[in-house]
Formats: sequence, C-alpha cells, structure tokens
Amino acid sequence: MKIILLLILIAGFANSCRLSDGNKNHKNSSPQNISLAKNGNKSDSIQLDYFREVPDTIDGCGDYYSLDTVNLPGDRYVFLSRMSEVGIILLNGEMVYVNKDTLQSKNLSDSFTDVYVGNGLKVILNLIKIKSYDEGAFYKGSLTIIKGNIKVTYKILGQTGC
Repeated sequence: MKIILLLILIAGFANSCRLSDGNKNHKNSSPQNISLAKNGNKSDSIQLDYFREVPDTIDGCGDYYSLDTVNLPGDRYVFLSRMSEVGIILLNGEMVYVNKDTLQSKNLSDSFTDVYVGNGLKVILNLIKIKSYDEGAFYKGSLTIIKGNIKVTYKILGQTGC
C-alpha cells in the first residue's frame, strides 16, 4: 500500500520539476546525466546516481527519497537514511555516507530541514509533509548537495517510516 501511494505521488509530480545548479536549469535530465565540473576536474564534480536497491545499512525503518522528475520503475532512490541518523547518497558511482548535523537541522510539525555532513559534502533536505500514515509519512521538497564551490539542488519526493 505504501509503495502504491508513493508511486501515485511520484507520477503526480513527474511533469513539474526542474533540476537546478545555481543559475542553470536542466529539463528532463536524469541524475546519471548530471555532472558538474569546475575546470574539467572530476574531483570537483557532482554526478548523482540512483540506488537500484537499498543497501543493507538501511534495513527496515528509514527515509527513502527519489527525484520527482521521472516516473521510476520500482524503487530508485537518490538519498537514503537510517531514520535521519546516517545518510547515504550515490555520487560519481560511489556510495557516500554523511552524518546528520543536529545543530544545523530544524524540525517543525509538518516540515523540517535535515543537514548531513561528511566526506567533503554538505547535504540539505528541506521537506514538507504531504500525508501521514500509520508509522510514517510522505514528503516533498528539495535535496541540495554542496561540494566545495559546487551547489546542486533537486526536487524530491519520499517517505519516512517503517
């Protein structure tokens, strides 16, 4: 039931999103096609990839976020976390772990900002609750990745819970 509701939400937002990196807008791009490099240096690039399956470190309860730009078959996530404790993002083909910064994160009743840092990255989730269910909720918002002087923002949908 949860998966069906998430797919309906993703389909509803599929036509209304743009991927943005500062002043540039990318229409109809998948994360695999987004690579931003400064002076052609790969170490300064951000290429966001999909998780094709959930890693074992995120087992059971967790946070699962996908881009809202594409109608994805099955579970294709761009950011995962173990109930906002440790986050995982797939960048440049590598799984990168980031830790929640509780001092920078803010939690309101129906919205929150989670900030994760680590491995030269800062990842910011700004989310608004769409709908609650028994042990969790569906959210929409943005995912911002900052690496050095590069800042990229994506619109996302997802759910938290068990």
